[in-house]
Amino acid sequence: MAEITPAAVPQESSTELAILTSNLQQVQHKVITQWTSKSLDQYLQQNHISHEQWIKQATEQIKEIRGQLDKLHEESAQSKEAVAAQKRKADEIECAIKEAAEKRQKLMFQKEEIENNIQHKSQELKQEAELLETQQKATRLRLSELTKAEEFFKERMGLRFKKLDSENLQFVFTNIDPKDHERVYYFTIKVIGKEYHVTDCCPQVEAMEELVQKLNKSNNLMEFAVTVRQKFKLVK
Repeated sequence: MAEITPAAVPQESSTELAILTSNLQQVQHKVITQWTSKSLDQYLQQNHISHEQWIKQATEQIKEIRGQLDKLHEESAQSKEAVAAQKRKADEIECAIKEAAEKRQKLMFQKEEIENNIQHKSQELKQEAELLETQQKATRLRLSELTKAEEFFKERMGLRFKKLDSENLQFVFTNIDPKDHERVYYFTIKVIGKEYHVTDCCPQVEAMEELVQKLNKSNNLMEFAVTVRQKFKLVK
């Protein structure tokens, strides 16, 4: 409300105006004081209630937001852990694949090396088998020849043959000792490859090694048998 001053009225009414002004000021002061105080209290009270409600709502919202943030942090941590676990698993798989590739490469080299060794060994075995077959054929042929000559030697030289095994043939002589026609003289021939070897001789004769060398050069078994028989005659 606007304050009334004495300058606003005529001079003749100054006394009444002063009284009226004083009364009005008192009324104005009373009204303003009472209304302002009451209204201010109400306003402050309402504002306080509104403020508390707002604070409560804000607190709840903050609490809710914090809960959401905590949940997001937890989900983020779980997500990071899951990502880290997936990365570790991927690294392990990559490492396993790399090791498998290296092992496969190594096995391929080993397989190639083994195949080469097998091929080489197969060729060697084939060659050895062919050589053995050749030797066996030669051995069988010589033994066959010796067996066929048995009757001839038996009739002419008092000789018989005794086959000890597949490689050894014994020459047994009689009719050498004029005092004992049944006395036995013998030597044993073994054929190894393409060579003759004397493995046993009874009684021992001189220069048997040279006689065997000569036999292997001449390949004349009949001459060898005749020579050994002559050596037996010299033994006392």
